[in-house]
Amino acid sequence: MSYKMKMALPILGMAFVFGMAAISVVNSGVEEVDHPLPASISRLADVKVIEVRDSGEQVVLSGNFSDPVTLGNEVKRKAALTGTSVDPDAAGRAEIEVETKNDVTEQELELDVERLAPGGTFKLYLDGQEAASFTTNHEGRAEVEVSDEPSK
Repeated sequence: MSYKMKMALPILGMAFVFGMAAISVVNSGVEEVDHPLPASISRLADVKVIEVRDSGEQVVLSGNFSDPVTLGNEVKRKAALTGTSVDPDAAGRAEIEVETKNDVTEQELELDVERLAPGGTFKLYLDGQEAASFTTNHEGRAEVEVSDEPSK
């Protein structure tokens, strides 16, 4: 084997390892699940409490939305979700966006959760009203969007 070949093999090996690692990171992504906004929740901008409950209706994550921040024609509110005694290491975050253009208001809530039971089924509650259900991936993560926009 030539000297150049001996020098190239470790570099090619490292490139292969890094390439496989990059593919692994991309494939571990989370698919976002879209849900329509339930009619019982007419104004996302007014929601104060967010909860994620497990299949036994136990609260595993909870949080309170911040005061609204208005930027032009858009109102945003955020909430950090913390685990309860049912699942203390669970975590999540949520954001509400309400935008008004030409007298048309669009409402959207985005929820990201992690460290929940892998493959578990959960329900999202807003001010005590069920808004959506979802299943976590093999890593215990999920992304959920609830909006009044037509399905994409």
